[in-house]
Amino acid sequence: MSDPAKYTIGVNMYQANMRMNYSADWVTMFAGVMIVMVPSIIIYILFQRWIMEGGDDWRDERVELQHARELIQGSGSADGQVVCS
Repeated sequence: MSDPAKYTIGVNMYQANMRMNYSADWVTMFAGVMIVMVPSIIIYILFQRWIMEGGDDWRDERVELQHARELIQGSGSADGQVVCS
């Protein structure tokens, strides 16, 4: 890609960092960092409940599966079949 207008944010941030070897343009660098960070933070805040519940659901399913295995192993008959009570 030779057109600088089509560069991604990461490439532009790298080029800005390379230019700062000779002059410090901290305002532009900070603006670029904020442009990259703010959407990620907003998305996390909006979906925080689902992210946290997803982790809890996975843990609950794992605990239920472990509990089911313990029940099957502990309540089996002599021939290995599960006895329902």
